[in-house]
Amino acid sequence: MYPEFITLLNNYDVVCFDETKLDDLDTVELDNFIFHFKNRKKYSNRKSGGIAFGYKRYLENCISAIQTDCPFVQWFSIEAKIFDLKSSVIFGVIYIPPENSIYTSENALSDIELEFFELQRTNKYICLLGDSNSRSRTASLQDFNAIVDTDDF
Repeated sequence: MYPEFITLLNNYDVVCFDETKLDDLDTVELDNFIFHFKNRKKYSNRKSGGIAFGYKRYLENCISAIQTDCPFVQWFSIEAKIFDLKSSVIFGVIYIPPENSIYTSENALSDIELEFFELQRTNKYICLLGDSNSRSRTASLQDFNAIVDTDDF
């Protein structure tokens, strides 16, 4: 790994990545981090996509990966005590492939939603983050919402 990248990583306790471009033969080793990966299944000769999250080793007993079938999201849980809450926080790192790629799925959002609702039954706090590869050409909604200046109220 590049020294600049290692320095950047060391500034954070938890990191999440999309477009990792890793496969099951790749390894990522960093002395003070533990990483979990959801690699994309190959349909071509080049690597693409992929999701990862990592955390510093001192958090090993507070963070756990949640194994699910959906290839578009990597879930993990951080214990409540880290956030001074009464229950754990679930994070979902999403990667939805771009339209017109060989990995495109019409059901990607539905698949994520199903897992979200399943996790929501037993978890109060859930955060989704990642790359949804905007579908602005087919949607009637804006990509971005205007921020309302609340100082005017």
